[in-house]
Amino acid sequence: MQAKAALMRVTKTGTAEQIGCATMFDGEDGLRLRVSAKGLPKGKYGMHVHEGASCGPGWSEADKAVIPAGAAGPHYDPRSTRAHLGPGGGGHAGDMPRFRSSGTRKNTRYYTIPGMTVTELLGKTFIVHQGGDNFSDEPKPNGGAGARFMCGTILPIRRGSRYPGVTSAALPAGPPSRRAMP
Repeated sequence: MQAKAALMRVTKTGTAEQIGCATMFDGEDGLRLRVSAKGLPKGKYGMHVHEGASCGPGWSEADKAVIPAGAAGPHYDPRSTRAHLGPGGGGHAGDMPRFRSSGTRKNTRYYTIPGMTVTELLGKTFIVHQGGDNFSDEPKPNGGAGARFMCGTILPIRRGSRYPGVTSAALPAGPPSRRAMP
C-alpha cells in the first residue's frame, strides 16, 4: 500500500500553500518514507505523525489560544506511552526522525521506519515543526520542536498513481534506518 500527505504551510486560520510532500509505502524492512520540502532555512526540523485527521486550527486549553494545525491533536501514541523518546525509543509511535534542510531550495530525505505500516497511519496527520527535536520531554515537552509549520493528512494512493515520486521504484533501496538517525 502507498500513501501521501501534501504538506501545507499552516496558519492560525487554516492552511496556505503546499510547500512539501511526504510519501510512504510498506517495504520489507518497515515503512519507507520520503519527505520533500522547500523554503526551509538550513537546520533540523522535528517531524511527527499526529492522531487527528485535520490540519485545521485548534484551540489549545494550555495556551488559551488558537494554534495552527491544532486540530491534528497529539502525537500518534497507540500504546499510550505518553513519552517522547524519539524514533524506536519506545515512546510515541508518531516520533519520526528529524528532517534536515540544507537551505531554502527543495530538500528531499529518505527514511525507513521499522515496525510501522502505511495502514496504521492512514487518516492521521504528518507534521513538520518549526524547530529541531531532541527526542526528550526535557527541558521542553515534545522535544522542543516548537510550533507546527507544515501539515498534511495521510491519504492512500492507488497503485499506478501518476503522482510524482510515489512509486516504490522511486525510493532508493537502502536509506538509513529509523534508529540510526541523529
